[in-house]
Amino acid sequence: MNYIINLETTTPAATQKLLELDATLVGTPGYLGIEYFWHYAYRIPMRDITPAKRRRVHLKLLEAGLELAGKSSEHQRIIDRWAGQEWKRKYGRTERPADKQSRPV
Repeated sequence: MNYIINLETTTPAATQKLLELDATLVGTPGYLGIEYFWHYAYRIPMRDITPAKRRRVHLKLLEAGLELAGKSSEHQRIIDRWAGQEWKRKYGRTERPADKQSRPV
Protein backbone atom coordinates (compact mmCIF):
# COMPACT_ATOMS: atom_id res chain seq x y z
CA MET A 1 0.00 0.00 0.00
CA ASN A 2 1.39 3.43 -0.93
CA TYR A 3 0.52 6.74 0.64
CA ILE A 4 1.56 10.24 -0.27
CA ILE A 5 1.47 12.82 2.51
CA ASN A 6 1.62 16.42 1.36
CA LEU A 7 3.35 18.11 4.30
CA GLU A 8 2.31 21.49 2.95
CA THR A 9 -1.31 20.65 3.72
CA THR A 10 -0.92 19.02 7.15
CA THR A 11 -1.62 20.99 10.30
CA PRO A 12 1.37 22.23 12.29
CA ALA A 13 0.53 19.75 15.05
CA ALA A 14 0.41 16.83 12.60
CA THR A 15 3.68 17.91 10.98
CA GLN A 16 5.34 18.11 14.39
CA LYS A 17 4.17 14.60 15.26
CA LEU A 18 5.50 13.26 11.95
CA LEU A 19 8.87 14.94 12.59
CA GLU A 20 9.00 13.45 16.09
CA LEU A 21 8.18 10.00 14.74
CA ASP A 22 10.72 10.25 11.94
CA ALA A 23 13.43 11.35 14.40
CA THR A 24 12.99 7.98 16.11
CA LEU A 25 13.31 6.20 12.76
CA VAL A 26 16.60 7.78 11.63
CA GLY A 27 19.10 4.95 11.28
CA THR A 28 16.43 2.34 10.57
CA PRO A 29 14.86 1.08 7.34
CA GLY A 30 11.60 2.72 8.49
CA TYR A 31 12.93 6.28 8.04
CA LEU A 32 10.22 8.42 6.38
CA GLY A 33 12.46 11.00 4.69
CA ILE A 34 11.29 13.99 6.71
CA GLU A 35 13.74 14.50 9.59
CA TYR A 36 17.30 15.76 9.00
CA PHE A 37 20.11 13.24 9.45
CA TRP A 38 22.95 14.53 7.25
CA HIS A 39 26.11 16.50 7.94
CA TYR A 40 25.90 20.29 7.71
CA ALA A 41 28.15 20.23 4.61
CA TYR A 42 25.39 18.47 2.64
CA ARG A 43 22.53 20.76 3.71
CA ILE A 44 22.07 22.45 0.34
CA PRO A 45 21.68 19.39 -1.89
CA MET A 46 19.68 17.48 0.75
CA ARG A 47 17.17 20.13 1.78
CA ASP A 48 15.47 20.46 -1.60
CA ILE A 49 15.07 16.80 -2.55
CA THR A 50 11.94 14.76 -2.05
CA PRO A 51 11.41 12.58 1.01
CA ALA A 52 11.65 9.55 -1.29
CA LYS A 53 15.15 10.57 -2.40
CA ARG A 54 16.13 11.35 1.19
CA ARG A 55 15.02 7.82 2.09
CA ARG A 56 17.15 6.47 -0.75
CA VAL A 57 20.24 8.42 0.37
CA HIS A 58 19.62 7.27 3.96
CA LEU A 59 19.34 3.64 2.86
CA LYS A 60 22.45 3.81 0.66
CA LEU A 61 24.47 5.33 3.53
CA LEU A 62 23.27 2.56 5.85
CA GLU A 63 24.10 -0.12 3.25
CA ALA A 64 27.59 1.36 2.87
CA GLY A 65 28.08 1.18 6.63
CA LEU A 66 28.64 4.93 6.88
CA GLU A 67 27.76 7.18 9.79
CA LEU A 68 24.64 9.03 8.69
CA ALA A 69 25.84 12.43 9.90
CA GLY A 70 29.38 11.85 8.69
CA LYS A 71 31.35 13.61 5.99
CA SER A 72 33.58 11.81 3.49
CA SER A 73 34.15 11.35 -0.21
CA GLU A 74 31.88 8.28 -0.06
CA HIS A 75 29.08 10.34 1.55
CA GLN A 76 29.56 12.94 -1.18
CA ARG A 77 29.41 10.29 -3.92
CA ILE A 78 26.16 8.81 -2.59
CA ILE A 79 24.52 12.19 -2.06
CA ASP A 80 25.60 13.40 -5.50
CA ARG A 81 24.17 10.24 -7.05
CA TRP A 82 20.73 10.70 -5.50
CA ALA A 83 20.49 14.47 -4.93
CA GLY A 84 22.78 15.78 -7.66
CA GLN A 85 20.20 16.18 -10.40
CA GLU A 86 18.06 18.52 -8.30
CA TRP A 87 21.15 20.58 -7.49
CA LYS A 88 22.01 20.90 -11.17
CA ARG A 89 18.46 21.84 -12.20
CA LYS A 90 18.00 24.38 -9.45
CA TYR A 91 21.36 26.11 -9.64
CA GLY A 92 22.32 25.42 -13.27
CA ARG A 93 25.71 24.03 -12.33
CA THR A 94 27.40 20.73 -12.96
CA GLU A 95 29.27 20.90 -9.67
CA ARG A 96 29.22 22.88 -6.45
CA PRO A 97 31.14 26.16 -6.37
CA ALA A 98 34.72 25.72 -5.11
CA ASP A 99 34.22 28.21 -2.27
CA LYS A 100 31.27 26.14 -1.00
CA GLN A 101 33.31 22.95 -1.02
CA SER A 102 36.26 24.29 0.92
CA ARG A 103 34.43 26.05 3.75
CA PRO A 104 35.37 24.76 7.20
CA VAL A 105 32.54 23.03 8.97
